[in-house]
Amino acid sequence: MEGFKYLFLFIILITINIFGLYISIKGIVKKDNKLKYWSIPFIGIPIIIVLYSLFPNVLTKKPTEKELIGIYKIVSAKNGIPKSEFDKHTLNLKEDGTFEFTETSGINLCKNGNYDLDYGTKGNELSFQCGLGWTSAHIKRKIIGFEIEFLNEVRLKKIE
Repeated sequence: MEGFKYLFLFIILITINIFGLYISIKGIVKKDNKLKYWSIPFIGIPIIIVLYSLFPNVLTKKPTEKELIGIYKIVSAKNGIPKSEFDKHTLNLKEDGTFEFTETSGINLCKNGNYDLDYGTKGNELSFQCGLGWTSAHIKRKIIGFEIEFLNEVRLKKIE
């Protein structure tokens, strides 16, 4: 189902781009600068959207350790955590490299421990140490901000 959604969006972007090219060519043929300039958004915006969807990490910045500090809540979960429980579970990343977490069965993470940020390991930039065990998470960068995504497709977003 999700594939159809992206296919539909891709077709819409292509249609908008073709419309922009049509207006641009019409402006060139008629030597009308207003038409040429008016077509730029119809060509540029779909290209930027496609580039962002293909290369999001190139167009967004990596959050620093200082930017990671804060309280996070669940914004989406594909592992059975009901939406009514999203606000009940928080992850608090502290300045001293420790964390506190209100446990849930959907995320394999202890109540407290240490965390480490390492951009050298792609897909697992954030590591949480719970005693002798480790749990890793991915920092999913967005146009505005970022989310912490655990391996079981649970995403947390910073609220404070």
